[in-house]
Amino acid sequence: MPRARRRTRPCFDALGQAGATSAETSDGVFHFEVTSDNGTLVGDVTVGADNRIASVTYEQATSGSKESRHENSTIAVTVELSDYGTPVQVEQPTDVVVVVP
Repeated sequence: MPRARRRTRPCFDALGQAGATSAETSDGVFHFEVTSDNGTLVGDVTVGADNRIASVTYEQATSGSKESRHENSTIAVTVELSDYGTPVQVEQPTDVVVVVP
């Protein structure tokens, strides 16, 4: 488990619970890898100077069969986080449909 900072600890705890391996590759950058039934997830978590997660990038390779064909795919994701603590105003959409079971 990498030397995670207090605010980022839940992120690394969740990765560890999923069976991920992780290591700090440079100051504030943590590389992780986990394999599940859905494929392999490989990525990096970058922690900013404010000790908060600044970005998460990962790729997930999957494979499967459909109608006698074997298919491989890769999904690449980058999530950038910023402006922690900035007030926001959220308005309810006017075209919401409520479905009651």
